[in-house]
This record gives sequence, structure tokens and C-alpha cells, in this order.
Amino acid sequence: MDGGVNSYLLFFSAGYYFLLPLSCVKRVTDMKERDPQMPLADFLELPEEGDLPGQVYLIIADCGDREIGIGAEEVTGLVQVGEERIYDLPEAVRSSRNQYMDRMAAVDTQDGEGKLAFIVVPALLASWPVL
Repeated sequence: MDGGVNSYLLFFSAGYYFLLPLSCVKRVTDMKERDPQMPLADFLELPEEGDLPGQVYLIIADCGDREIGIGAEEVTGLVQVGEERIYDLPEAVRSSRNQYMDRMAAVDTQDGEGKLAFIVVPALLASWPVL
């Protein structure tokens, strides 16, 4: 991190954009290659059985003492986000469904449009129930 700029992997899942700190991304692969023993993050209370249709990517995240898989419909790529574009998640939008996020950021996507993306906190994700 240099000069207040943070590196993230930007991805789209379950109707939302997310940012995962690049420091905890181990690799991105095809969902078909998922080891059935690998825990899959329960993003936004997704169905309990199997992978979501449309989630073709598997992001393998290093969350401290365990690896967790995160399903994604689209992996946009690496983005740099300055601290001035990061905001605390308002209390009004906090819920049991997003306990693994505490901030959001305004990011520019490849299509030139600005998007709001939730920032996933790996330490919080590690304590979240997994499938």
C-alpha cells in the first residue's frame, strides 16, 4: 500500500460488487475445480446446497488459518482504491447478511461507470459460517 492506495480484486456476485484485499487472494479458478472439502463463503445467505447457477469463478481467499472459497459470476480484475474513496458502511444498511463487511468504496469499472463495492474483511469472513 503506497500513498493511501489499496489493491483489491473486484468481483461481482449475487447482484453486488465486492472488493477483496489483494493480499489475501490466493488464486482465481473455475468453480468446477472446487474441492468439495473447501468451505464456500455463505455470501448474502445464498442457497445451502451446491454452487449458485452463474457463479463460474472460484476465488480462493487466505483468511488467516484457513482457505475459503468465494463464488463469483464475474471477476472484473485488480483495482487500486484511494483512501478518499472508501467509506464506512452506514448503520442503516448493516444486517446479519453483511457482517463480514465494514466499508464500501466507489470504484471505476472497465465500462467507465462508477460502482459502489462492498469491501470484504478477511478476518470477519474467516469467522462467518461457511457451506
